[in-house]
Amino acid sequence: MQEYLVDLNATQACIRAGYSQRNADKIGSQLLGNPRVAAGIQQALKRRERRTEVTADRVLKELARLAMSDMRQLMSWGPEGVSLRESSELSDDAAAAVAEVAEVKTLHGGSLKLKLHSKERALELLARHLGLIVDRRELTGPGGGPILVKTWADLAVMADDDAAAGPEPHAGTGEGDPGTGPA
Repeated sequence: MQEYLVDLNATQACIRAGYSQRNADKIGSQLLGNPRVAAGIQQALKRRERRTEVTADRVLKELARLAMSDMRQLMSWGPEGVSLRESSELSDDAAAAVAEVAEVKTLHGGSLKLKLHSKERALELLARHLGLIVDRRELTGPGGGPILVKTWADLAVMADDDAAAGPEPHAGTGEGDPGTGPA
């Protein structure tokens, strides 16, 4: 379960835990379908959420701050030129939009650089979350041909065979459990 929490990818978690790459996707799916494993993962995710104070709502609010940022809160411009507002005058929302501020001074003057986080990317992520953008992918089998469909019974047999074999030892660690080395 700890391997799953690394990146929330069941296939990669199984591979890191020592299962064969050939059946890791099937075993990962099977494990996620196990009510005890699913409950354990949910508990671990809740503990991490409390520990880090990073919640889905907080992430969405931060994305919204970036997506709805307005450069006029950071600077003013006109015929006289461009001027940045004092950082102490910025709202929390305006300050959150700033990725970088730099000043270059030369003998003949200088320049200021203000770089914002990508408003377009923040809008895209919010739109995906809201279902306004849906990725569609066409799936094909080997060589662009049809996909070979196996029944649940076929998949269960493959997963049972691989699960019965247990994790494969990691290269160079000797026999036994993954990562433990020779006994």
